[in-house]
Amino acid sequence: MEPQSRLQAGTPIGGVTASPALLIVTSVVFAALAWAAFVRPGASYYSASMHDLVVYLDLMHRLDTGQTPYIDFHTPLGWLAVWQLHAGQLMQGGFAGAAEAADWLMLCAVLPLAAIVLARRAPIGAAFFVLLALLGMVVAPWRIGNSGWHPDPGLHYNHWGWALLTVLMLLWLPGPASRRRDVIDALAIGALLSMLFFVKLTHFAAGLGFVILFGVLRGGGGGGWGGCPGGGG
Repeated sequence: MEPQSRLQAGTPIGGVTASPALLIVTSVVFAALAWAAFVRPGASYYSASMHDLVVYLDLMHRLDTGQTPYIDFHTPLGWLAVWQLHAGQLMQGGFAGAAEAADWLMLCAVLPLAAIVLARRAPIGAAFFVLLALLGMVVAPWRIGNSGWHPDPGLHYNHWGWALLTVLMLLWLPGPASRRRDVIDALAIGALLSMLFFVKLTHFAAGLGFVILFGVLRGGGGGGWGGCPGGGG
């Protein structure tokens, strides 16, 4: 009965939880380490999926010549996936390293969002591990299923979508029940869904479905999302 009573009280699992300030500082440190490890001016890590490289080159050439996505040419990529890649190109002064810089920019958004969601929800060690896993998911130039000997920053939008969906699902962890936490969680959900929409519609659909599931189970006493079964109080 003890685990159930803890959840009903809205108490986070795992004992001592991480504070928001600690996790934000950790996010900044991890982002700095990611920049040092993965972003090299004038260098990209392509050795696999060269067809993605051609797609990126074509996309950046079109943007450089003043074409507008979805008007002058078709692309299945979302607005954020297109223009953030272009921002990476501007940061690096050319195509080389643009994908890695774009990944790093996304990491700078994902880690603080994850820190806000994990604060007062997860034990300190677990929160650090999740932030580190998200770092690898977003910026490590390897695709799941590929050999570690063949770096490939391709399909960046999938890496971003997986990371954003992971943060969204962390909201299922029980946390302190309060109106303030409900507002914070609602803002986090809005930000995450907006980013998913502008990365890729399929990821957005998955995230929206999960939020609907949140609402159904929360309303029926299923748990998660800001506090405890039956709502956040």
